[in-house]
Amino acid sequence: MVLFRLLGWVLILVSALMASTEAIAALGTGTLDFIAAADLWAVLLGTPPEFDGSGTALWQDVLAWPAWTVILPIGATMILAFRPRKKRGFGRRRYA
Repeated sequence: MVLFRLLGWVLILVSALMASTEAIAALGTGTLDFIAAADLWAVLLGTPPEFDGSGTALWQDVLAWPAWTVILPIGATMILAFRPRKKRGFGRRRYA
């Protein structure tokens, strides 16, 4: 559980770093160039994603987004899904 929460925080920090570098590059050059999620896929896995014509275009659209917009929700979901929960005992109910 702790490992997955730590990984979620790492993903959020990486996405913040990517977003800030894209903002600095946009301010410096005046263009809106960004690292697409498909480019990050190709760097991590070694091959670009390939889609056949029978599938939906949703994944192609998502992989065309900036990479930090794909990484950020994954990290936030991991942090929320693996948060520590308080254990309730059988006789510990309080009634108002």
